[in-house]
Amino acid sequence: MHRGRMSSPSRPLAAPLVWRAWLGVGAWASASGWILSLGGWLGARGYAVAAVAGMVVAAVAWRGEFPAAFRGWRKPWRRAAPLGFAVVALLAIAGGAIHAPSNWDTFWYRLPRVLHWLDAGRWHWIDTPEGRFNFLANGMEWLHAPLLAWTGSYRLLFLPNAAAFLLLPGLFLAVFRGFGVRARTAWWWMWLAPTGWVYASQAGSVANDLISAVDILAAVVFALRARRNGRFGDVAWCAIACALLTNAKQTNLPLLLPVAVLVFPALPILWKRPAAAFALVAIATLASLVPITVANIVHTGHWSGWSPAERNFVPSHPMFAIAANTVILVVHDLLPPWVPGAGAMNHAAAGMAATIPEWVRGFEFFAAVPTSFDEAWAGPGMFVTLLLLPVVFGRGRGPIDAARGPTMMFAGTAIAIASLVLLAQMGCRQPARYLAPYFPLVLALALRRPAAARLVRVGARAWPAAAMIAFVGAAFYVALLKVRPIVPVRAAVAAWVASHPDHALSRRLQGRLGSDGPPTHPVESFLPALGTTRTIGLAAVAAGEPYLWDARAGRRVVHVPRTPDRAFLDRAGLEFVVIDDLAALYGGQPDGLGWAAAMGGEVVASSPLDLVAARARRAAGGLPTIDDLAYQRSRDGSPAVDNFYLVRRVPSASIARP
Repeated sequence: MHRGRMSSPSRPLAAPLVWRAWLGVGAWASASGWILSLGGWLGARGYAVAAVAGMVVAAVAWRGEFPAAFRGWRKPWRRAAPLGFAVVALLAIAGGAIHAPSNWDTFWYRLPRVLHWLDAGRWHWIDTPEGRFNFLANGMEWLHAPLLAWTGSYRLLFLPNAAAFLLLPGLFLAVFRGFGVRARTAWWWMWLAPTGWVYASQAGSVANDLISAVDILAAVVFALRARRNGRFGDVAWCAIACALLTNAKQTNLPLLLPVAVLVFPALPILWKRPAAAFALVAIATLASLVPITVANIVHTGHWSGWSPAERNFVPSHPMFAIAANTVILVVHDLLPPWVPGAGAMNHAAAGMAATIPEWVRGFEFFAAVPTSFDEAWAGPGMFVTLLLLPVVFGRGRGPIDAARGPTMMFAGTAIAIASLVLLAQMGCRQPARYLAPYFPLVLALALRRPAAARLVRVGARAWPAAAMIAFVGAAFYVALLKVRPIVPVRAAVAAWVASHPDHALSRRLQGRLGSDGPPTHPVESFLPALGTTRTIGLAAVAAGEPYLWDARAGRRVVHVPRTPDRAFLDRAGLEFVVIDDLAALYGGQPDGLGWAAAMGGEVVASSPLDLVAARARRAAGGLPTIDDLAYQRSRDGSPAVDNFYLVRRVPSASIARP
């Protein structure tokens, strides 16, 4: 590092262009999404015009920087640690390229909301009983919208996550050094930290936890630079990073506190350039949570959008929530990727929740554990956590490298407060991924301890070996992910089971293997029966709507209230409606067959149970209840999807079909 040039107050080095490009693309996506929506231009043509305008601005602003942006990029890859990261990155991104996306939350409400916006040519409040279509932060959706508009395919939606993952090492290094972590320690952990399972598993995914980590790291980097240099540009990029951070997830809001502590001394520069500061506020506002917050207040009366009845997963006892979440996080991060007997453990956890409800009120299936290699459950992971144990509990001599003063004390206090606020308010069964943007700052504080430097320095032989084990473990994790496997291990095991049917292990594995890659969604089997139908009604609660859309064929989806009447279905001109058992139960019917009869329709197909089996189950009285479906989810970790039905009805002849 050229320390002389870095310390010069007159000509400080600019931050790497790729960091600013990442933030610029994020701000462009959010701002152009809202601006295009104002004129009803949200679509391929509108985004094309916005992209040209964005590239012109970037070319003018960064002229002369592009040739040097990638200079020297080959040098780090000659050593073992960067190569280990490269292998993990290659496997993770290859998984995203090979397999179609299938993230549960994305396919439940995040991707469908984008499809509705593009269909209408603008952002709008969607008429649906599932509130999360509307009130959640939409930063990831604005990144996906242009890709969907231009390609009409879901296959490229992993690209933002792939790009974000490749930015992690440099950002981690900058934050570690800015926090005073020793150079050798920072160098090792800049490659190790990104291989945490929550980051590596999402490099080929469409989930939005990884980009939150990149945004907070960028916000802290630019806050530290602004504190040191007092430059308007660094303050501006810090503000944009904070805006994108809030628009990725509402659970990221507490992280604004430590960033504010770090950037506060540099804020007076804004008063010296009022016009530029005004433009910055306008851009940051469009890129932030502010627009959707205003919409939430207008439509629901609450800034978060959650109605009092819907504010589940909020613990009743904050102090218990902090303790419980801490234990859950430690346990989850020490578990191997595949936990034998996980089903029995989840069964016991569900029983405990029923026995002692006051302790766990507000928690979603308290103390459940993952049943397989699953990105939804991933945190830093077993190997990174084990490497951190001697850092946290070990002893070391010598001063902490630089930045010992009150700045780090205040920043550390702010990080602790932000983390505790989230832990006190979180009651979901998969807490680790929500901590993805919090972990880098906590890690940076931990690595300042003398024990971290001593571990890397004294364990000259043992440490590289342990680090290599972590890289190999992360590579195996992403190669065996349940929905994006690189190695078809389940197919190989299934072949062995088929050839050894009488073996004791074969009998135990029978019916438990599943298949490699994303599972086929039940509603996909309905597509042939839909024919040329242009508008489909959806009354289902569970994820599946994106499979019904087909922009090229002009097929769109309309949401149906959970307790509709026939007049509503006639006004919408709906011939086909897709419903599942859970939605039918919410609508006051025993199952989809009963819902169809009440709406004057006929079930023509069902999945995963075939129609004969569905009718036989109904005749035998084996109907699920809402509690049954919740128990199914708590027991084996699978979504509460029991059965889907395709209902066909004949709209009134007096109603014109769309």
